Amino acid sequence: MIEWNNTRYTDPLELARGQGDPLDLASTNEQLYNTVFFGFNNVVRYIRVYSAMCWMAREVEIFLDTTKGLTKAQARERRAHAMEKIELAVLWASGPDAELSGKTRPFAQDGESQRLTMDQWDMSARLLSAQQYQPSLTNGFKFVKVGLVCTDRGRQLADAFKARLGAPQAHKWLRDVTCLEATSVQIERARGILSVFEPPTALERQAFTASFFPDDPRDTGEISDPRDEQRWCSLHLVLNTIAQLNQTRDAKDEDGIRAAMTSGMTPSARPVIRPGLERSQALWATLQLRLLQRIALETLLAFVIGWVQLHNRTGRRAADCARDIGDAAGQAFAVVGLERVGDLRAALTKAQCDQATLALAATATTDEAPNIFYYLRELDRLKSGAWHGGQGEWLREVALEFRSS
Repeated sequence: MIEWNNTRYTDPLELARGQGDPLDLASTNEQLYNTVFFGFNNVVRYIRVYSAMCWMAREVEIFLDTTKGLTKAQARERRAHAMEKIELAVLWASGPDAELSGKTRPFAQDGESQRLTMDQWDMSARLLSAQQYQPSLTNGFKFVKVGLVCTDRGRQLADAFKARLGAPQAHKWLRDVTCLEATSVQIERARGILSVFEPPTALERQAFTASFFPDDPRDTGEISDPRDEQRWCSLHLVLNTIAQLNQTRDAKDEDGIRAAMTSGMTPSARPVIRPGLERSQALWATLQLRLLQRIALETLLAFVIGWVQLHNRTGRRAADCARDIGDAAGQAFAVVGLERVGDLRAALTKAQCDQATLALAATATTDEAPNIFYYLRELDRLKSGAWHGGQGEWLREVALEFRSS
C-alpha cells in the first residue's frame, strides 16, 4: 500500500512485460477482429485440433448410443473425460514447441502410464476454452452443437481423422472412450496421428475448408449466416492482397500484407479491394487504428506508473501529481516543436498530403510519418523499455521518433 496525503492507495503495477490488459481494451478489439474474421480468434492454428476433437465427440456419441444403463450424470462425465483425454493426447504428442494452450504440462516418461484427465495437473489452460478453440469449434465453424454433438460438418472431419487411425485394432487405447490412461510409448506410436506438426491429410483439409472457406456463397447459397459470408469476404481480401503483392517487388511478409490491406493499396499503387470487399477493408483498417489506440494508451500508462514510482509523493495531492505529469509530457513534445494538439494535427495533415487517408499516404512515400505500422512497432519498442525499468526518458524518445519521421 502507498500512503499519500493521509490516504492509502494500492501499489502501482510492477513494470514487467506481459501485463495482459490493464486498461480493459482488448475485448473491444477482439470483437472487431471477430467481425472481420468471424468464427475464430487469432490464437487458433491447427486443423488437427478440430479433426481430433470432432472424432472423439463422434466416438462418444456412438458409445453413449450403444451403452445402456448410464445416468445423465454418468454420460456427461464420460463425455467430459473423453474430450479431456483427446485434448491431452494431442498436447502430449505435439510437445512443447506447439502453439497450444497447456503445452507446458509435464507428462509421464520412460514408458510409465499417465492418466489423461485435467485433474492430474494444477493448471487451468484448456484448448476447449472461450479464449482458444471452443468458439470456432462450436458457433464459429459449426463442427459441433451444444453438448459437443457433431454436426454434419463435424462428422466429415471426424471421418477424415478416423481414416488416419488405420486398422480397427490400431491404437485401441485411443479408440476406447473409457480408457483414460496412456504411456509415452503409446503416444510415440500415435504421434503421426495426433501431433499438430504432422500435416493434415487431404480429407482433413477438404472437410475443414468446406466450413472455413466454402465455394462462393453468392453462387452456391451454402452460407446462410451473414457472418460466415463476412469471413469469406475478408479471406478474399487477404488472398487478393497477396495476389497483388506477387505482381510486384513489394514486401510480401506479414507486415507488408497487413499494411496493404489497411491502405487498400500496395506500395506500387495496385488496388487490393475488389467489388464486394469494401466493408471488409474498412473494418480491417479500423481494427488497426484500435490496436494503435490501445498500445498508445498502455504506453502512457507505463509512463505514469514510472513517474509515480520515481518521484517523492510525500504531502502531495493526486491533482498535483497529475499536473506535474502533464507538464512533463508537454515539455517533452515542446522540445520537438509540438506545443499544442493543433501542432500534432498539422504535422499529420502535412504527412497525409492530398491522399484520402494516412494509410493511403503511406503507400505513396518512403516517409514513415503516415505509416500506422511504424507507430505500432515504435510504441511497442518504447513501451517495452518502460516496462523493463526505464527512467521516464522514453516519452522524449516518443516525441523525437515522431518528429524524425
